[in-house]
Amino acid sequence: MSGHQDLGTGSNTALRALAAEPLGISFEEVSILTGDTNLGQYDYWGARASRELVTGGPLILCAIEEIKQKIRGIAAPKLEANPDDLEVYEKKVYVKGVEERAISFAELLTSSVVGSASGPMGSSFPLIEKGVKARQPLVVAIEVEVDIETGEVKPIKIITGNCPGRMVNPAVVKGQYDGGAMMGLGLALYEKFSYDEKNSVYLSCSYTDYKVPRALDTPPIDNVIVEEVVERPPHVGLPYGALAVGELGCWGGAAVVANAIYNAIGVRVKTAPMTAEVIVKAITSCKGDK
Repeated sequence: MSGHQDLGTGSNTALRALAAEPLGISFEEVSILTGDTNLGQYDYWGARASRELVTGGPLILCAIEEIKQKIRGIAAPKLEANPDDLEVYEKKVYVKGVEERAISFAELLTSSVVGSASGPMGSSFPLIEKGVKARQPLVVAIEVEVDIETGEVKPIKIITGNCPGRMVNPAVVKGQYDGGAMMGLGLALYEKFSYDEKNSVYLSCSYTDYKVPRALDTPPIDNVIVEEVVERPPHVGLPYGALAVGELGCWGGAAVVANAIYNAIGVRVKTAPMTAEVIVKAITSCKGDK
């Protein structure tokens, strides 16, 4: 059960994968219950910046490690071993290095609760280091063509360079970078928020009035992804070294487009969205200054 919300970024898929991996079970054997405030838990900050993996991921791994510690404590007397010498994986508990000395989950977890109350549950769980925040670099480049007569800006190609750490779901990682790049393009060229303060009315209340980039506006997007991972136990720090993705590709969007326009026409545009009208006005003003 999770208080997180999947808003189309595949967080439910990623969280299920994270739960399956340390238990050695298949992805299909993990179900997730989310999006229900009756669970008694909720994400206080909401699904902002598509960061469910790095906020919910460590919580899931911590919870699973705690469960595994409890299972070790229950199994230790039955296997006549120290809890720290036991491995919990693939629906069984076994002595490390002696896999034939094993007991299945089915047998272990259907035993009497009273019979399992047999002392300490093993070593304490390692805490995530406080005051440490994961950061990753981002590079964005865009090529554009500018019609100096009409002011129309045509995106030709976008390239993003990213270091996401471990990619839990590579397809979602690429999709987030592509989506982020398009968000940046939309903020740079199309999306204009209009509000009538006199009448207290939003003038951009639908996609009829608020233009966003469509499929036909999308140029080819290439991703250069460097998957650098710091090896450590999966439940220590970020999940398996995943540094998150979010809408990282959009961060430099407007500035990169403005630089590309400057390289094309030699005029700095400092207003977004950089519509055709804004470009023509900038070119006209520049000629007037000369």
